[in-house]
Amino acid sequence: MKKITGLLVVFTILGCLTGGFANASGPNDSSFKVAREQIIGVISDQIQAFELEDVDRAYHHASQSIKKLFESSEIFGQMVRNSYPMIWDPAAFEFLRTVEHPGGYVQRMMFKDSSGQVYFFDYMLERAGNRWVIAGVYPSIGSSGV
Repeated sequence: MKKITGLLVVFTILGCLTGGFANASGPNDSSFKVAREQIIGVISDQIQAFELEDVDRAYHHASQSIKKLFESSEIFGQMVRNSYPMIWDPAAFEFLRTVEHPGGYVQRMMFKDSSGQVYFFDYMLERAGNRWVIAGVYPSIGSSGV
C-alpha cells in the first residue's frame, strides 16, 4: 500500500525560516489533542492525494506562502514528485511527535522508501481561517529533535 506522500517537502525553505519551537501545551491538553487530530487529517489527506496523483487536492493543503512559490498545482506536484520521491510514493510513513511552535505546530514524520531507506521530515502547520495548512516541510536528521 502506498503511504504518505511527501507533501510539503516543498515547504522546506519556508520551514527553515520559522523561529524556535515552544511546547506551550502538551499531549494531555485537550486543545492540543484536537489540533493534533486535525493536523494528522490534513497530512494524511495530502499523502492520499499524492498516492492518487490528485495534485489539486494535495495543493489545497498548502499555505499561501507555498502557493506563491509554486503558482499551480501542477508545478507543485511535479516538484514533489521529482525532488521528494520518498514522500510522493512512500513504502510506509508514520506520525511521530507533534510540538506547538509560534504560529502553529510542527509534526515530525518518518517516511520509508521502496528500498527501505528511512527519512525524517518536520511539517510546519499554521491556521488559515478555520483550517490547518502546511506552511513548510523540511528534512530532519534522526527521529529526535522537534
